[in-house]
Amino acid sequence: MSIKDKFFVIKNSILSNSNIIFIIVLSVLLLIVSVSITMVNFVYNFSNDYKNSYINRTLVVSGKSYNEKNEDLDSINHIELYDSKKYLYGVEYYVKSFDIDKYEGMVFINPILSSSDIELITGSYPNDNEIICPINFYPYSLYQGDNFDMVFNKKLLINGNSMINTVLKISDNENNYDFKVVGSYKNIIFDEAYTCYTNKNTFDKLKSNIEICSDQECLTYDSYIVRVDDIKNMDYVKNELTNRGYSYMNYNFLDQDLINNLSSIPLFVGIIVIFVMVIILSIYIYKYRKNNNNKIKMLKALGFSKHNILNIFYLKMFIIYTLSYLIHVILFIVTFNVVSNKFLSEIIYSNYYVKIPVLLFFIEYVIILIYIIIYSGTVIKKTISKVDWI
Repeated sequence: MSIKDKFFVIKNSILSNSNIIFIIVLSVLLLIVSVSITMVNFVYNFSNDYKNSYINRTLVVSGKSYNEKNEDLDSINHIELYDSKKYLYGVEYYVKSFDIDKYEGMVFINPILSSSDIELITGSYPNDNEIICPINFYPYSLYQGDNFDMVFNKKLLINGNSMINTVLKISDNENNYDFKVVGSYKNIIFDEAYTCYTNKNTFDKLKSNIEICSDQECLTYDSYIVRVDDIKNMDYVKNELTNRGYSYMNYNFLDQDLINNLSSIPLFVGIIVIFVMVIILSIYIYKYRKNNNNKIKMLKALGFSKHNILNIFYLKMFIIYTLSYLIHVILFIVTFNVVSNKFLSEIIYSNYYVKIPVLLFFIEYVIILIYIIIYSGTVIKKTISKVDWI
């Protein structure tokens, strides 16, 4: 029996009212499951990427006066680098040449502490009065207007390569500087998209050694930033610092309870919806079997074999399920774009993107299809077996 013959048998029943309703319901349930998978996958990847980032390997260390050369810190294994706390945060400047409509041009300048921090794409590392900017450069703050509304306009992204050899005139309330752009680098996760880098000598001109001032005196930076070479060596370095009389704090930390909640809630919702979907599929298949006894007898009378009748049902279920899945994909893409543009601007601005887990979606499609084939085959075979066959 050819595929054409099978399509001829089922073509009039595929888009019946009951099947259309079933396809819509199944599409919505698949959408919820896929959104749950995407959220769990995002939280898992985000947590892992954060744990392995230099941010999570950085400590702010105090307890002894700052010296550019510190024998204590030199003697501790697994310290990748140490420097003044002054270099922990960069400085923000206005760049009037980037002003457009309501967007005020800005750039955030960080010092290069290690060449391994930067993956240069084009050009060279900066010398004095030079900077390099990201390949996807967004020279605006994420927060715009008097109300500091969160706005990320992707149309204003600039290719960093096009900036090379450009001279940026930057300013704050007191000073003006000219910096030549000499290269572009791969955007760094958790760096904001308006971040450019310069060498330490130039950064020292932009940021003074004064950390804080009171009415009586001004205090210079007297603490260190210490970067550990690997997260697994963090406890060792902390113990060594304590033994040498230093105190420390994490530069930043991830709220593990929040991460657990962010992953457990969509996981729970996804599991519940999968159970609901299985129940609905089972009811649909059972009703189909119950309502098609006469049709099976008619097909038998027309000369169709048991095998052909079973294949016809498999084809019908495959088409209905695949239609549902394709509709769900369209709904997912629309939902993903809306959510990304409306609610994920801050994450995208920090060069972190929510990845669509295509492989997991394919696995989802295959597993549900296998269930449909196994369960429906079992049910329909029982119905076919009740029909008298010559």
